Amino acid sequence: MSQFDQLDMTVRETIKSGRIGQPVFVRLTVTVEPAGADTWAVLAALVPAVQAWFGVPIQRLYAVESSQRRHSALALQFQGGPSALLSSASPAPAGTGLDVLILGNRGGLYHDGLMCGAPLGIGLTAPQERADDPIRKVIETSLRTGRPQALPPEGKP
Repeated sequence: MSQFDQLDMTVRETIKSGRIGQPVFVRLTVTVEPAGADTWAVLAALVPAVQAWFGVPIQRLYAVESSQRRHSALALQFQGGPSALLSSASPAPAGTGLDVLILGNRGGLYHDGLMCGAPLGIGLTAPQERADDPIRKVIETSLRTGRPQALPPEGKP
């Protein structure tokens, strides 16, 4: 089980327990090694987990990146109002890492930790598999147009 899978399982259990109430905002920041890593593949791979944490479909997606493609950000708006901001940076100055903040209507959950260079287990699929990823296609459309992209009512492209 990857480090991200362990984190995902902990988040799902915490949400299910009701300790933080219904999630209303997620901020997830990942730092990726090596330089030139496909940060969009990593962010696209995180979207299904984040959507599962909210338990509702994505309504809109907006993607932006720095001119040198070292920093990427993905804003997600979910049905009913919750939102998420996923961001990535490459190269990571101190190794691969992941920080998560989840705010619920009754509390919060935080993970602020460097993964010590261990693989996160996300976004590591082959390029031909990434090309067919529907979330990846919506991200590319948002980048190309510079506009948020609406998703169908079921929240999947």
